[in-house]
Amino acid sequence: MPGSTNFVPWNPSQINQESDAAYASDSQRVGGAPNGVAFPSATGNKLFYQVSVGITALMQMMAAKGFTVNDTNLATLTSVLAAIRTTADIASGLDSISYSSAITCDAAAFIGFQISLAGNTTLTVTGVAAGQSLIFIFVQDSAGGHIVTWPGTFFGGLQPDPTPNSVSVIVFDIDTGLNGRAASPVISNNGTFATGGLVCPTRSPGDNTTNAATTAFVDAAIAGSFTSGSNSNGAWVKDPTGELTQRNGNVSLGGGDFVVTFPIAFANTINLSIVVTVVYPSGDTGFLTVNGITTSGFNIHQNNLTGMSANWIAIGNGS
Repeated sequence: MPGSTNFVPWNPSQINQESDAAYASDSQRVGGAPNGVAFPSATGNKLFYQVSVGITALMQMMAAKGFTVNDTNLATLTSVLAAIRTTADIASGLDSISYSSAITCDAAAFIGFQISLAGNTTLTVTGVAAGQSLIFIFVQDSAGGHIVTWPGTFFGGLQPDPTPNSVSVIVFDIDTGLNGRAASPVISNNGTFATGGLVCPTRSPGDNTTNAATTAFVDAAIAGSFTSGSNSNGAWVKDPTGELTQRNGNVSLGGGDFVVTFPIAFANTINLSIVVTVVYPSGDTGFLTVNGITTSGFNIHQNNLTGMSANWIAIGNGS
């Protein structure tokens, strides 16, 4: 809600008041009013008008922001005007801190801290303010592997990259309870880090942690989810759902029945589909049938026409 102010400008109608040009060149404005010389009312009105308008504008700005400002109590007025932020109220940039096993970071004086790690360290953070963001930069020495113990009021603080000579950055936001809440992952010159300081992406197919994954990891995981192989009976591939596809090259059927043995056995014959493509000798026709289907193979029966061959493919539930 708007506040209030009792500050008003002097001579708001600017009656009997010097113009800007006359006031700028007025010898009394430049050199001050000398003793024993009249101080013209037009000059005084301009002086009081400028000063009062400036102060009134400032006070109206404070009132518009919900403050009550008046001239009845100097201490109260001083306290209200303290809400105006100046460069003296703004924390400086980055505080460079040499290694110590116990380090205090003054958040009232700095918005960021670059800390050299030559060993493990315990942090204390003082002077925090609600809504403040703090940046922590950790520089490992040539040995690396040093860890940080965060203050008990800082939540989600991860460990810096343990790699020797690495530089890690993490940002915290301060809540209304003056607790630090991690607002970013740990990012180092080697990449992004997750819980426990593990580098993202995860390292190999089958790693089920919640770390992020790069395209290379995803490609490897997809490729690793398919299994395949071949032997003298043909080739096979099984997808992540367990569906098994098997096939062979062109086989000569000869006469009578031809026994096909799958490269590997299916789990069952439920929904097992077999497709046979027949290649007839030039100018000849014939027929064939498929029978004797099991999880291990099937029979191709044809009408004793010599020179016939076939290709087959089978799809079903993998074992």
